[in-house]
Amino acid sequence: ALTLLTGFTADEVIGRTPRIMKSGNQDDSFYRQLWATLTGGNAWHGEMYNRRKDGSIYIEEQTITPVLDDTGAITHFVAIKLDITARKHNEEQISYLALHDPLTDLPNRRLLGENLTRVVHQSRRGHHGALMIIDIDNFKVVNDSLGHAAGDQLLRQLAALIVAALRPGDFVARFGGDEFAVLFEGNSFDDAVAAAERVRLAFEAFRFHFANSEMGIGASIGITRIDGAADPDVLMGQADSALYAAKGQGKNRVVAFQPGVDWSSGLIEAGQWATRIRQALREGGFQLVFQPIVSLATGQVSHFEALLRLHGDDGALIGPDKFLRSAERSGLMPQIDRWVIERVTELLGRRSELSVFVNLSGASLADEELLDLIARRMREFEIAPGRLAFEITEATAITDLVVAQHWIRRVKDLGCLFALDDFGVGFASLSYLRALSVDYVKIDREFIADVHCDATSRALVQAVKTVAQTLGKEVIAEGVENAEQAKVLHELGIEHGQGFHLGRPHGDYFTL
Repeated sequence: ALTLLTGFTADEVIGRTPRIMKSGNQDDSFYRQLWATLTGGNAWHGEMYNRRKDGSIYIEEQTITPVLDDTGAITHFVAIKLDITARKHNEEQISYLALHDPLTDLPNRRLLGENLTRVVHQSRRGHHGALMIIDIDNFKVVNDSLGHAAGDQLLRQLAALIVAALRPGDFVARFGGDEFAVLFEGNSFDDAVAAAERVRLAFEAFRFHFANSEMGIGASIGITRIDGAADPDVLMGQADSALYAAKGQGKNRVVAFQPGVDWSSGLIEAGQWATRIRQALREGGFQLVFQPIVSLATGQVSHFEALLRLHGDDGALIGPDKFLRSAERSGLMPQIDRWVIERVTELLGRRSELSVFVNLSGASLADEELLDLIARRMREFEIAPGRLAFEITEATAITDLVVAQHWIRRVKDLGCLFALDDFGVGFASLSYLRALSVDYVKIDREFIADVHCDATSRALVQAVKTVAQTLGKEVIAEGVENAEQAKVLHELGIEHGQGFHLGRPHGDYFTL
């Protein structure tokens, strides 16, 4: 086994010490600690980098045990060795993917949040900086007209463009679907604004070529100073407000946040939403409503989808379109996901006849603690396999495909089902169905709206149904608003429907 592991022959190692495999990766203090443990008569357990005969490095997990004679003297050492190189590589890859965007290889939202917190702390000691958010103007046009493959190629090219326009030390992250963020450290604010203008000009000069198409691309940019006066959530809100202003003023421009200016233009500033969200998490200000998912063949409810609402000051319920963007910006989505999962699992524990879908944010993908929470709650409330299901949007899955594949597999191992939501925007997305082991495909409402009166819509829905059926997945049509749509969908073989015609979201289905 040793010769197979290291490449040394028996003649080359018998009579010699393991020092011949020393890699040089561990310093002298490592070996002093190891020998102090062993010569004290105790077993040593740990990981060690060693070198094969051909010079390549591998990682061993070792337990070395001293063997004593009748007098207590050490006569031998027995080492049990396991090559864990592949396992460590996989762990490092998963850890890397949890903090980086696999499409552009840039840091993701989570790593941006960690670095923004660090820069804010430094700013309170006088080391000022700036935060910039970049939104690609009309990115949806590229996706809709040329498909997701073109959109992916464009994002990779623009990521490289941004990095090239900035200093080597500037922190660039892919923040969302078509948004990037940049953290400046040690810049004056004027220098940061000038850097933002360089990025905008680089976008303006760029021409995107795909197949036989050429398109110009613009960038709307919001920027705010980091001077110790605001925490990360407020800074994200300020940069976001400036970005909204850039878009509102005609796009393709840089807008710097200025305190005292009314940036909202009728929108509540993102930092205020973040405060309300935190208060709702602490004080029970959220409520779940449930919308039925109905079998189009029988009219019976097969599942419910749990939908989040926020209690307004006037008692009215506020929809997620008002506050989820700020929750994502502020890094609060994992807390919201946990809150929803805790409430839904408690409900499933009391109502054994129910099955419920829960929406997951992209920020929760690869969250091992959330997996532990799901497993623990399923055991605690004795939830049978298949009763708890999760949804992620197609855009989220495509953005972090490798992470999504891993996470879906782990969740399904716990006995949960999975659905791919908002499916079909960009027909190239059919290819992603093979890569994701989901149980359900939810066709985006855009394709359902005219399915009863438009042959093209019917053909697209039929195509999704055919591919999904071939791959063993069931289809849920979203946005079923009338009986004509429901009838045509049933005739096309779509198994399930969801929409106001079949049942509105309601908080009174169950008592939480």
